[in-house]
Amino acid sequence: MESNQRKLLSNFLISGTAVIVFSLLDAIKLVIYFVVDPMWRFVIEDIFNTNQELAWINFLLIFGFTIIEAILGCFVGFSARAEARGKRRNIFYVVVAIITAVVLGISSIFAIIQAFLYEISALSIIEAFISAGFSFVVVYALVDIIICSLKIRKLKKQDNGSKNDNKQKNEEVM
Repeated sequence: MESNQRKLLSNFLISGTAVIVFSLLDAIKLVIYFVVDPMWRFVIEDIFNTNQELAWINFLLIFGFTIIEAILGCFVGFSARAEARGKRRNIFYVVVAIITAVVLGISSIFAIIQAFLYEISALSIIEAFISAGFSFVVVYALVDIIICSLKIRKLKKQDNGSKNDNKQKNEEVM
């Protein structure tokens, strides 16, 4: 059982690192996209059929949600890494991981659908798939963190239960 627990802790550490890296990469990708491509404002105006002021609001919303996703990803990733190393045990980050995985998965599916519906260019469809690929990797790592967390907690409970049973048997013998 101890080798299984070490394997789960290793997965936990790797998945936590993956969530941190890919969440930050997603935020960096968005910043690079807006810095490198000066036409982003016109693309947003075309997609949402809006004027310039609403394009800025859409930009701020997209940028804000991406930053929030990166912060939540870093929180979950650092919390998972801390628990894998035995420094902290908190269930709150597992709840955040579940919510983030659901929202990120749904938004990635909608991004792919939107790329096909508005079909601005073949490049935007490819970009939507690449972006969704990054998001699905984060979702996979989040699900792995959730599963590892639950399995580790279950193994630790079993371990503590068997230690208590052994302690009681030793006391009965004496």
